[in-house]
Amino acid sequence: MHERARHSTHAPLKASHVFEEFARTLWYLRAPLAALFLLFLLLSAVMYYAGGPIDTGSRTPSSLGDTLYFCTITALTIGYGDVVPTTLLGRIDSVLIGVQGVLVTSMVTAAFVRAVQEAARRAHEEDEPGGPRSGDRSSTGENQQPHPACTAEPDTRPTVPARCGQQDGCVTPSCN
Repeated sequence: MHERARHSTHAPLKASHVFEEFARTLWYLRAPLAALFLLFLLLSAVMYYAGGPIDTGSRTPSSLGDTLYFCTITALTIGYGDVVPTTLLGRIDSVLIGVQGVLVTSMVTAAFVRAVQEAARRAHEEDEPGGPRSGDRSSTGENQQPHPACTAEPDTRPTVPARCGQQDGCVTPSCN
């Protein structure tokens, strides 16, 4: 085991914090996710009416349920092959459904990764002596003090880089 990992003093992640951050992130992504869901429904309707989906086992046209199943399996990039499109439009549509599915999957995965990172940051802050405790709103940026260089008197202020908000722990977006 690596020496650094053995002596780690980080607080464990709390599943409730991960879930809370995940839900918050998905809430912020609700408009693009809803738009992608509506696109999925539109592409599924195109597949049903113009894609010529055929059940490969019986060689008969697929039902609406089988077509939705095919579109879902395609969006998840699984693709069993038990239902296939038979027209050029259906094949183009299935590619678009696959791309749409990759977009949704990547957005949800990124939201989960962000949730784990935020929960880890929160656990680290709560673990530090004098750090914020539960109920404190510092995770949203409230209750944080600006960097001294940002609040110095104009005639005594040191030269601060133009991007003060990203350097030296300054939490103020810009130093005027």
